[in-house]
Amino acid sequence: MPRKRADIITMKTVGSRLKQLREEVGLGVGNFAYLTGTHYVVYERYEGGKVEPGYTFLARASNVLGTSLDYLFGRVDETPEIRSERRHQHTEDLWQHYCSGFEASAQLPLDYGRKRRVLGALGLLRGQKDILEKLRKGEKVDFRIKKEVLDALGLWKQ
Repeated sequence: MPRKRADIITMKTVGSRLKQLREEVGLGVGNFAYLTGTHYVVYERYEGGKVEPGYTFLARASNVLGTSLDYLFGRVDETPEIRSERRHQHTEDLWQHYCSGFEASAQLPLDYGRKRRVLGALGLLRGQKDILEKLRKGEKVDFRIKKEVLDALGLWKQ
C-alpha cells in the first residue's frame, strides 16, 4: 500500500528542524556535531537536507536538543516554550541520575546552562557514560575533559 503524501518524511523537514532547534539552544554547527558524535561536514549535509541521517544520529540529536523524534520528523508541532520546558526537564533528569552525587554539585548553585555544559563535557548528552565511570573510579581522564568539566562548574582557575 503506497504511503500518503502526509506520511512521507522529507530530509528537508528533518534538516530545517535540526537547524531551528540547534539555533534555539545556541549551539554552533561544530559544537552540535561534536555533541552528537558526527563530523561537522556530515552534519551540515544533514541540516541542508542533502544526506539522510541515520537512527543513531537522530537519537543523539533529539537527546541533545531535548525534543522528540516525532518533532524532528515533522509529525507534531511544538511551541518554543514546550521545547524549552522539555529540554530543562531532560537536563534535570540527566543531572539527577548521573551527577547529583558529586560533592561539588551539592555545593554550587548550578543553572540550566552550566548543567548542560557539564553533561556535555562528560559525554552524557551523547549517551556516553565511560568518562563519568572513569571519574567515579578515579581512573585517568584526558586533561581537556577535566578542564572542561571544572570550567563548566565554575571551578577552573587559570
